[in-house]
Amino acid sequence: MPDYLFTMHAYQSWMPDRPQGYVRRGDGLLEPDSGRAFAYRQSATESPILFGPAEYPVMAWITHDCCQNRGWQLRAIAIIPSHTHLVVSWRDVTECGKVFAKIKNLVSLELNRSGDRRREHWFSRSGSKQQVKDREHYERLLCRYLPKHNGYFWREGMPPPQKPA
Repeated sequence: MPDYLFTMHAYQSWMPDRPQGYVRRGDGLLEPDSGRAFAYRQSATESPILFGPAEYPVMAWITHDCCQNRGWQLRAIAIIPSHTHLVVSWRDVTECGKVFAKIKNLVSLELNRSGDRRREHWFSRSGSKQQVKDREHYERLLCRYLPKHNGYFWREGMPPPQKPA
Protein backbone atom coordinates (compact mmCIF):
# COMPACT_ATOMS: atom_id res chain seq x y z
CA MET A 1 0.00 0.00 0.00
CA PRO A 2 1.82 3.16 -1.14
CA ASP A 3 1.70 6.33 0.91
CA TYR A 4 1.42 9.75 -0.72
CA LEU A 5 2.23 13.20 0.61
CA PHE A 6 -0.35 15.63 -0.76
CA THR A 7 0.07 19.39 -0.44
CA MET A 8 -2.81 21.79 -1.07
CA HIS A 9 -1.97 25.50 -1.09
CA ALA A 10 -4.45 28.16 -0.04
CA TYR A 11 -5.59 30.26 -3.00
CA GLN A 12 -2.89 32.82 -3.92
CA SER A 13 -0.83 32.06 -0.80
CA TRP A 14 2.39 31.01 -2.56
CA MET A 15 2.80 33.66 -5.22
CA PRO A 16 5.88 33.91 -7.46
CA ASP A 17 7.19 36.97 -5.62
CA ARG A 18 7.70 35.10 -2.32
CA PRO A 19 11.24 35.82 -1.07
CA GLN A 20 11.82 32.06 -0.71
CA GLY A 21 10.87 31.52 -4.34
CA TYR A 22 7.97 29.52 -5.69
CA VAL A 23 7.22 26.16 -7.27
CA ARG A 24 5.85 25.70 -10.76
CA ARG A 25 4.79 22.24 -11.87
CA GLY A 26 7.47 20.62 -13.99
CA ASP A 27 10.05 23.29 -13.18
CA GLY A 28 10.52 22.80 -9.42
CA LEU A 29 11.66 25.62 -7.16
CA LEU A 30 12.18 28.91 -8.99
CA GLU A 31 13.60 32.28 -8.01
CA PRO A 32 11.12 35.04 -7.05
CA ASP A 33 9.46 36.61 -10.07
CA SER A 34 7.50 39.84 -9.47
CA GLY A 35 6.32 40.04 -13.10
CA ARG A 36 4.77 36.59 -12.98
CA ALA A 37 3.22 37.39 -9.56
CA PHE A 38 1.63 40.52 -11.04
CA ALA A 39 0.19 38.47 -13.92
CA TYR A 40 -1.18 35.86 -11.50
CA ARG A 41 -2.86 38.56 -9.40
CA GLN A 42 -4.35 40.17 -12.52
CA SER A 43 -5.94 36.88 -13.56
CA ALA A 44 -7.18 35.93 -10.08
CA THR A 45 -10.94 35.66 -9.69
CA GLU A 46 -10.96 36.02 -5.89
CA SER A 47 -8.88 37.57 -3.17
CA PRO A 48 -6.11 35.56 -1.48
CA ILE A 49 -7.09 33.32 1.41
CA LEU A 50 -5.21 32.08 4.45
CA PHE A 51 -6.55 29.34 6.69
CA GLY A 52 -7.07 30.08 10.36
CA PRO A 53 -8.09 28.32 13.55
CA ALA A 54 -11.75 28.40 12.44
CA GLU A 55 -10.94 26.32 9.35
CA TYR A 56 -8.44 23.86 10.88
CA PRO A 57 -10.95 21.55 12.63
CA VAL A 58 -13.29 21.55 9.63
CA MET A 59 -10.47 20.63 7.26
CA ALA A 60 -9.11 17.92 9.56
CA TRP A 61 -12.51 16.35 10.24
CA ILE A 62 -13.74 16.26 6.63
CA THR A 63 -10.39 14.89 5.39
CA HIS A 64 -10.48 12.12 7.99
CA ASP A 65 -14.15 11.40 7.26
CA CYS A 66 -13.58 11.33 3.49
CA CYS A 67 -10.72 8.86 3.84
CA GLN A 68 -12.54 6.65 6.34
CA ASN A 69 -15.67 6.44 4.18
CA ARG A 70 -13.64 5.32 1.16
CA GLY A 71 -11.36 2.83 2.88
CA TRP A 72 -8.34 5.11 2.52
CA GLN A 73 -5.91 5.62 5.40
CA LEU A 74 -5.22 9.16 6.55
CA ARG A 75 -1.82 8.79 8.19
CA ALA A 76 -1.32 12.45 9.12
CA ILE A 77 -2.49 15.98 8.43
CA ALA A 78 -0.75 19.28 9.09
CA ILE A 79 -2.46 22.61 8.42
CA ILE A 80 -0.96 26.08 8.54
CA PRO A 81 -2.35 29.32 7.08
CA SER A 82 -0.77 28.91 3.64
CA HIS A 83 -1.14 25.18 3.01
CA THR A 84 -2.17 21.72 4.12
CA HIS A 85 -0.12 18.51 4.03
CA LEU A 86 -1.75 15.07 4.06
CA VAL A 87 -0.18 11.63 4.14
CA VAL A 88 -2.70 9.19 2.68
CA SER A 89 -2.58 5.57 1.53
CA TRP A 90 -5.05 3.20 -0.12
CA ARG A 91 -5.12 -0.37 -1.42
CA ASP A 92 -7.26 -0.18 -4.54
CA VAL A 93 -6.26 0.96 -8.04
CA THR A 94 -7.56 4.51 -7.70
CA GLU A 95 -5.10 6.97 -9.25
CA CYS A 96 -3.46 9.35 -6.78
CA GLY A 97 -4.80 12.36 -8.70
CA LYS A 98 -8.36 11.17 -8.15
CA VAL A 99 -7.79 10.65 -4.42
CA PHE A 100 -6.23 14.12 -4.20
CA ALA A 101 -9.07 15.76 -6.16
CA LYS A 102 -11.80 14.06 -4.10
CA ILE A 103 -10.29 15.21 -0.80
CA LYS A 104 -9.68 18.74 -2.08
CA ASN A 105 -13.23 19.05 -3.42
CA LEU A 106 -14.85 17.75 -0.24
CA VAL A 107 -12.75 20.04 1.96
CA SER A 108 -13.80 23.02 -0.18
CA LEU A 109 -17.48 22.05 0.00
CA GLU A 110 -17.37 21.60 3.77
CA LEU A 111 -15.56 24.92 4.29
CA ASN A 112 -18.33 26.64 2.34
CA ARG A 113 -21.03 24.85 4.36
CA SER A 114 -19.58 25.36 7.80
CA GLY A 115 -18.19 28.86 7.96
CA ASP A 116 -19.21 32.42 7.32
CA ARG A 117 -16.93 32.72 4.28
CA ARG A 118 -18.13 31.36 0.93
CA ARG A 119 -15.60 31.00 -1.86
CA GLU A 120 -15.26 29.45 -5.26
CA HIS A 121 -11.53 28.90 -4.67
CA TRP A 122 -10.14 27.80 -1.32
CA PHE A 123 -7.10 26.19 -2.91
CA SER A 124 -4.74 26.87 -5.78
CA ARG A 125 -5.52 25.02 -8.99
CA SER A 126 -2.89 22.34 -8.61
CA GLY A 127 -0.98 20.90 -5.70
CA SER A 128 1.70 18.38 -4.99
CA LYS A 129 1.25 14.61 -5.10
CA GLN A 130 4.48 12.93 -4.03
CA GLN A 131 4.81 9.22 -3.33
CA VAL A 132 6.55 8.51 -0.03
CA LYS A 133 9.82 6.86 -1.00
CA ASP A 134 10.46 4.45 1.85
CA ARG A 135 10.05 3.88 5.59
CA GLU A 136 12.73 6.45 6.44
CA HIS A 137 10.96 9.11 4.38
CA TYR A 138 7.63 8.17 6.02
CA GLU A 139 9.08 8.43 9.54
CA ARG A 140 10.77 11.74 8.74
CA LEU A 141 7.46 13.18 7.50
CA LEU A 142 5.33 11.97 10.41
CA CYS A 143 7.81 12.42 13.23
CA ARG A 144 9.77 15.54 12.24
CA TYR A 145 8.54 17.50 9.23
CA LEU A 146 4.76 17.63 9.71
CA PRO A 147 4.73 18.16 13.50
CA LYS A 148 6.89 21.27 13.15
CA HIS A 149 4.11 23.04 11.23
CA ASN A 150 2.73 25.56 13.72
CA GLY A 151 -0.99 25.24 13.17
CA TYR A 152 -2.89 21.99 13.37
CA PHE A 153 -1.32 18.53 13.47
CA TRP A 154 -2.91 15.09 13.69
CA ARG A 155 -1.53 11.62 13.04
CA GLU A 156 -2.66 8.02 13.30
CA GLY A 157 -2.86 6.85 16.88
CA MET A 158 -4.31 10.14 18.12
CA PRO A 159 -8.08 10.44 18.74
CA PRO A 160 -9.76 11.09 15.38
CA PRO A 161 -10.67 14.67 14.46
CA GLN A 162 -14.21 15.44 15.59
CA LYS A 163 -16.89 17.09 13.49
CA PRO A 164 -17.06 20.76 14.49
CA ALA A 165 -20.31 21.86 16.11
